[in-house]
Amino acid sequence: MTYKRVKMTKAIPVRLDAALLDRIHKLSERMGEPQSTIMRIAMRVGLDGLEKAFAADPQTTLSSLLYPSRPDEGVIIEDKPKPKKKTG
Repeated sequence: MTYKRVKMTKAIPVRLDAALLDRIHKLSERMGEPQSTIMRIAMRVGLDGLEKAFAADPQTTLSSLLYPSRPDEGVIIEDKPKPKKKTG
């Protein structure tokens, strides 16, 4: 039996909002996989899409991917913050 040696890399701290964490947790339970595995798969799939979007249009900006003009365009990473209500 042979084993493939996998090079370990440095952890990258990432802050995720509650809604995204909830989605990761639910998918982890549904798939029966650790949340770290779900994150690695999601990043691979997401990076593939991001690379394709950038290759198709090198002028693509991060904000156009985060906040597309139409809901069915681009990749939504997080919602825009809601404006604060004025008091008084």
